[in-house]
Amino acid sequence: MLRRMGQGAGGESVDLLGFDGTVEAEPLLAPGTEIDQFRVTRLVGRGGMGEVYLARDTKLGRRVALKLMNAEISRTPGQLERFFDEARATARFNHPNIITVYGVGEHAGAPYLALEYLEGKDLASRIEER
Repeated sequence: MLRRMGQGAGGESVDLLGFDGTVEAEPLLAPGTEIDQFRVTRLVGRGGMGEVYLARDTKLGRRVALKLMNAEISRTPGQLERFFDEARATARFNHPNIITVYGVGEHAGAPYLALEYLEGKDLASRIEER
């Protein structure tokens, strides 16, 4: 499937294809949006299940990745359970090669995961370099 790419606030490439296949010009969350103790900085990427944002944990002073699931998809049978199963499975481990789960929650009917933020390239970019 071809993806429509745009430019994020930090100059990085951002996937602009929406959940239903339509092109979305704007992310679901604007910079500065606060979700619990997290303040959104910018959109990092978008996929079939939702969006990922760089955010700041205002209580602990660290950068996090907020993985926000699309609220409509979360109402699809099995999807919400799969989302939280992923969080529980990942949270069981403490290993340098496995991302750390900092928390889970809900914002405006959409579940989210707060994850360790790692800078780098996405898989598609790494494959393209080969």
